[in-house]
Amino acid sequence: MQKLQAGSLLILHGTQSGNAQDVAERIGREARRRYLRYTVKSLQDLSTDELATAHFAVVVVSTTGQAKLPASTKAFWRSLLRRSLAPDLYCNLTYGVFGLGDSGYQNFNTAAKKLDRRLQALGARPLLPKGLADEQQPGGYDAALDPWLAQLWTVLRPHFPLPPDVPQLASGDTSVALDSKLCCTLLPDITNGTANGSHSGLMDAAEVQAASRAFHALESAATSHHTPANGPAGPCPDSPFMAQLLSNERITATDHFQDVRHLVFGTAGSGLTWEPGDALAILPRQSDANVHALLHRLGIPAFARVRIELPGESSHDGQPASIEVSAAAVVAGVVDVAGSSPRRFLFEVLAQLATEEREVDRLQYFASPEGRDDLHTYNQGEGRTLLEVLDDFKNVVIPLEWILQAAPRLKPRLFSLASAAICHPGEAHVCAAVIDYQTPHRRRKRGIVTSWLAGAYASQQGPRVPIWIEPGSMHLPVDPGVPLILISAGTGIAPFRAFLEHRHSARKQGQEMAPCYLYFGCRGHAADFYYADQWKQYQQDGVLDRDKGLRIAFSRDGPAKRYVTHLIQEDNRNLWQLIQEGANIYVAGSATKLAQSVLTALELLVAEAAPMPNAAAQKYVRQLEAGRRYFVEAW
Repeated sequence: MQKLQAGSLLILHGTQSGNAQDVAERIGREARRRYLRYTVKSLQDLSTDELATAHFAVVVVSTTGQAKLPASTKAFWRSLLRRSLAPDLYCNLTYGVFGLGDSGYQNFNTAAKKLDRRLQALGARPLLPKGLADEQQPGGYDAALDPWLAQLWTVLRPHFPLPPDVPQLASGDTSVALDSKLCCTLLPDITNGTANGSHSGLMDAAEVQAASRAFHALESAATSHHTPANGPAGPCPDSPFMAQLLSNERITATDHFQDVRHLVFGTAGSGLTWEPGDALAILPRQSDANVHALLHRLGIPAFARVRIELPGESSHDGQPASIEVSAAAVVAGVVDVAGSSPRRFLFEVLAQLATEEREVDRLQYFASPEGRDDLHTYNQGEGRTLLEVLDDFKNVVIPLEWILQAAPRLKPRLFSLASAAICHPGEAHVCAAVIDYQTPHRRRKRGIVTSWLAGAYASQQGPRVPIWIEPGSMHLPVDPGVPLILISAGTGIAPFRAFLEHRHSARKQGQEMAPCYLYFGCRGHAADFYYADQWKQYQQDGVLDRDKGLRIAFSRDGPAKRYVTHLIQEDNRNLWQLIQEGANIYVAGSATKLAQSVLTALELLVAEAAPMPNAAAQKYVRQLEAGRRYFVEAW
């Protein structure tokens, strides 16, 4: 058992998409500025016995999907639930828990709440009330994090006295001590200004993937990130399958405001397998123009190679201490150049590097708690990208090593699979809306993946797209005799196409299947009634109940707007009977619009049809979710 350093703060994170890790690393930076010794560690690298040697810990954990803990925390959580653990195992531990969640889901921040209860049950004492951040709030996660951290440092200070002659840090001071984990050095040009024999600096997909893998291996040597000795079998983030785009069909009317595509990717020979409800992960291919624009902004030639190293480190445990890669390839594989908005950390770094007075003042304000809401409006509200932020602060000189640490990371985009593998051998289908909108200040923003794919030419020799499978948050019940109530709007229909294809295939093979009931909301029959012929066929075949199995709400075709919630209200007696007969309920669509409104409609349905008081109806629906009969996939 590894014993943690005495007199230090253990900062733990359980992350799915990187948000909890970002918060944990911010807590580490602020701890350093307050002269606290600390360790940042992933929960997947921690044992229950190791945690018992700690005296002070902060745990940052996100809730994913429907009340799930991130995949990186599951092994630790299972070990924490062992009945053999002593009830006073953590009697020497004082801790704080901060959760990242989304109030669009019924079980808001469940992972943090569960972890908090379990630690207390094992004898640990909370330093302060748990913090619960809501992605839906103005200011994002920082709106809850800023005041929680201010309280954390106050309660921790008596346990970590300042060294002699060190002044107390001002409560509103959010400056960052620039202590880079990396060092980047441009290498001599041995190709006389060429890359692969030209001045273009163009990278192929293999070069980008190799640079990305090398960088992440280097980064893991500088942190406590867990790196398995053997990678997972089959395509994965480090080794995606390069699938051909076989079909690219617009399925909305040409005069409809939204462009929605049915995309088919070739998976023959990939080894990819999935169940209905799983998601297809697509790694964005960034344009060479955007990558070169960032390199130009940094003053780095497009063809340059760079050495990236850990200061003062040497190779150990099979981990590299330095790598040499193409600057363009590592940027293309690691940094989200023109997609996601940067986090506040980038603005803190820019504030330290800025020299022009106007830029210094503005960046310091954005990096402060007082400027949090204005930063959110400027940044996430306007969808500003890394390139756009650097263009707004033209005079700041920022080295590549800080771009690799503080800029948004390139992450896959997940799309619910719209096909059952058994029905389309060698193919994976996706239903995706092309993101193309205007910000409040009328700036046009386009999705990095959907815009790329919408303009891609599909053929057997078409573009190759890096993909792999990620497990979804909802799946079909094992028992085919369980009726299904499927509620969706827009592209939320995608997983239900996979569900119904799977049941249709099983029915054709002679299996007895309970009927399904599809509630789908769209604007109009001619505009965006996706897969209409398929649903009508399934109703004729009995996969969807022949009388009440297909219920469509066309919100713009009639004199008054109609949504799926209206249909739920109209069908409350039938739906209540199905629920009593053991039906599973699935909801897929917008977190801010569909998920909450359907939840309210179901609670009202139970209250009226049972009948029972509103509080009892709400409890009943929560019990459906706890009993794995009510599922939500929202975004």
